[in-house]
Amino acid sequence: MASNTLSKLIPITARANLALRWLFYGLLALILLPSGAVSYTALHVIAIGFFFVAAFAAMIASPPPLVRFSYLLALCTALALGGWIIVQSIGFSGNPLANPIWRDAEGFYGPLAGSISVAPGDTLQGLVSALLPFCVYLTALLLLRSDREALQFMRAILVVGVIIAVIGLVQFAFFPRALLFDAKRFYIGHLTAVFIYHNAAANYLGMLTIISAGFTFNVLQHHGAASFLRFLLGAPGGMKRRDGLRVLTYGGATLLFFIDLMVTKSRAGIGSSIFGLSLMFAILGFYGMRASARATQGSYFVRRTPIWRKIARAGIVLVVVLFVGLVFAQQAILRANIQGTTDLRFCFYPSLMRMVDDHWLVGTGFGTFRDVYPAYKNPACGLKS
Repeated sequence: MASNTLSKLIPITARANLALRWLFYGLLALILLPSGAVSYTALHVIAIGFFFVAAFAAMIASPPPLVRFSYLLALCTALALGGWIIVQSIGFSGNPLANPIWRDAEGFYGPLAGSISVAPGDTLQGLVSALLPFCVYLTALLLLRSDREALQFMRAILVVGVIIAVIGLVQFAFFPRALLFDAKRFYIGHLTAVFIYHNAAANYLGMLTIISAGFTFNVLQHHGAASFLRFLLGAPGGMKRRDGLRVLTYGGATLLFFIDLMVTKSRAGIGSSIFGLSLMFAILGFYGMRASARATQGSYFVRRTPIWRKIARAGIVLVVVLFVGLVFAQQAILRANIQGTTDLRFCFYPSLMRMVDDHWLVGTGFGTFRDVYPAYKNPACGLKS
């Protein structure tokens, strides 16, 4: 009887997992469309869907053994962060950690329930944006239960990314003052795709560049770069047509993402992406194409490579990738050379550090930057409140 009940539950659970996975994919694509969900309304509406999927995923699945430590670490971090945000928002009379602003206000309004946060409502509202990344990560660990499912998920991210990258290029080339369904008011002359800020677009495109480059290398690692060259030339011994097309597809996506990344003109985004690419390729260069060499009997073999040769190979790859990245990042470098230390970031930095120094122990409450920073802002920076 118990075995019959279990046999009926397994397919139901599998179908529920599949449905939740597709809903999860859809939400990840949907969150990009309203300018990256920068408004509270869009973020909260989409967050409801994510938390719904996370709750049901936790009811039907447990984390696989290989990712259990990562799952528990992320869960504990999320609980600690959420707990601290709630503590910051709680106010009571005589709170020893209360922000001094509450004591100053008592002179006008009488005894107040002081809290760490200067705006407890905003701090509680910030719980959504603080916990949503953890929710997405934990849900992915629950729903993607094998390497095959994880790779499908990564490919889904790339497919959505290609669509976003094409939209970004078309907008930049033909509709420079359009932002998907709205008018573009900021960063005219910078590719921002569906985002408002060019830095956000650069971070997104840089992540996609690294993922697609990793997929490209993965195929080449299993079949060999020489096999791919023979495929292109139509020579005997080349990789299968399907694998050759996979290399071309992933390589083309990498080039598309990289071009979009450069057109964002985001110095921080381009720099961090090039650094990430360089580090990834240096690591891959260190280990080399170990799986690409195939013995005549059809089995793989691995030659022992001296450590100095591995380090040299990784160093060469690192230098080459950095050089190529810097060649294509000339516009961002030119902006940095022209602006130099006159960049507004250098003007904001001292006031930001004063704010941190005054509240380094318990902070002023999550999500209260816009309430606190105006008191420290340097008027010479010219940024309006």
